Amino acid sequence: MNIKEFAENLVELISINNEETRNNGGKINTQVFESILEYIQIFMTEAIKLNSNCINIEKFNEILKEILEALKNNDLILMSDMFEYEIIPEINKVIEQLS
Repeated sequence: MNIKEFAENLVELISINNEETRNNGGKINTQVFESILEYIQIFMTEAIKLNSNCINIEKFNEILKEILEALKNNDLILMSDMFEYEIIPEINKVIEQLS
């Protein structure tokens, strides 16, 4: 699997998880959430190896901090929205640059 396929699968996983979170009244599957964060880290590492200019590390880091803050505040809907409206577009930008 190449980085583009990995990123596309990551986007799909985030989307599915967000939908399930919303359908479950904001309850998250902790294991899936932890896996998503792990996959984001792998994605960022591999994308940087391929092209250090293809990813805005500062922006990704800021978004992840906001997601963790939302999690600490138990604002799971905000966290889910951050994944959908912040992380996914950033991943898609990287996919475009790597294509």
